[in-house]
Amino acid sequence: MMQYLQNRYSLRFWPSKFVNRTLYDSPIFITLFAITDLIYSYIVVFPAILIVLLILSYVAFAQIWIKWLRDNIDKWKSPPWKYIRLYKEQQVINHLANAVFSDKMVPYMLFAGITVFVVGFSTVVRPQESSSIVVILNAALSVSILFCAYQFLLESGGRIVHFSADIKAIGSIKFKCAVDRLGIKGCREIRMYIGSTMYFKSTSFASFAQTVLDRLVDFLLVTWT
Repeated sequence: MMQYLQNRYSLRFWPSKFVNRTLYDSPIFITLFAITDLIYSYIVVFPAILIVLLILSYVAFAQIWIKWLRDNIDKWKSPPWKYIRLYKEQQVINHLANAVFSDKMVPYMLFAGITVFVVGFSTVVRPQESSSIVVILNAALSVSILFCAYQFLLESGGRIVHFSADIKAIGSIKFKCAVDRLGIKGCREIRMYIGSTMYFKSTSFASFAQTVLDRLVDFLLVTWT
């Protein structure tokens, strides 16, 4: 809404050229047009936010559940096959999540995140003379929130792999029956994939942050020269 009020006559609002100037500059029309533009902006942004929240929610719950399985493997009193079944059920759920998210949504989200970070950081690091304090603060806040979200996503995805590897290692020693030991040892580690081959690791966030820094330096060098 603030962007509309500041740039009412920019090319972005080209339909205003076909509206009577007196009507377009009236307080009622300004308010209605600003609210409409705000609604359209939310309609465009909401699906992306929803997808990100779904991915973050799944990773959070998966991390909590797998950590609980790892922490309670020594206290498990029921037959080991029930524990192995719980682990395999989580594998099935994770496979469905990868089928939905990993092919396009996660790679696009990471690529879009790099773009947002580069543009946002460049606005904060090297503000233009035309940039108001509101724009700079908004960019700083948006980048900070997104950076925390990406840090949580990548580090949690790495912990899931680490916890599942611990489960396999502990179970292959703790379970007394050879069939149960082979059963847990033969299970695959639970991984959140990026595309078809890459998956979240403990070093994923460091690599992502390094990529953002490299692209930011490249962007600033190009714009400065």
